[in-house]
Amino acid sequence: MTPDELARALRRGCPVDDDEFDRLLIERYRCVAARYFTPIAVAARAAHVLESYGVRTVLDVGSGVGKLCIVAALGSDLELTGIEQRAPMVLESRRLAARFGVSHRARFERGTIEAIDLAAFDALYVFNSFAENVFPVSERLDATVELSATRMARDLAIVERALERMPLAGSLLTYHGFGGEIPDTFDCVHEETAGTDVLRLWSKRRTRPGGARWIEVGDEWMLCDESAAVRARALARTRFEIVVREQDEG
Repeated sequence: MTPDELARALRRGCPVDDDEFDRLLIERYRCVAARYFTPIAVAARAAHVLESYGVRTVLDVGSGVGKLCIVAALGSDLELTGIEQRAPMVLESRRLAARFGVSHRARFERGTIEAIDLAAFDALYVFNSFAENVFPVSERLDATVELSATRMARDLAIVERALERMPLAGSLLTYHGFGGEIPDTFDCVHEETAGTDVLRLWSKRRTRPGGARWIEVGDEWMLCDESAAVRARALARTRFEIVVREQDEG
């Protein structure tokens, strides 16, 4: 399938195998695409869900090679921006967006989330963007950026504060979870099985917080006060460590 044929299929909403897109990547990213980049079917569903809830502008937090943004731009009218800290990935994203003719609606910036106003977008998309910080060294993409538990905590706190500042109807769409805590001013308004996990859309419905937090733990989510949140975080961390260990052993 040529890029033009692939683009036409995605615009029509036809099923497309991920290999058709991934083979267009340079080798260093092609071999890790299945683990690190949003699958085509999930990206297409994400775009549909976001549009159905009135979203127009989306920030992909940790956009990698731009797969989510490009697929969504081909299959919807969303305006998408990807923020990615690895310069080679940003260049690859821009190359692919130009090749698919969507550079006007799928834009990519190099940087970290401290440098961008997250709350200025209608929605944030998070594919467990911060988990790489606590992956074993052998499971990380590379060592060209800062990766640590401290970095993960810092980035999660930035996103959490952005969610607090979001206007009413602001949204967070998660795939394989967020890793942080979602203010109780949000409600989960949509959940569906997608790919190897679930897509979960959180929408801001209230301006005044009640003092609790939503926490995603595996396939479940719960509303926790501060003491319960501490226990839920510990449970989530334990489950994550088990999954990583099983991947290493497998």
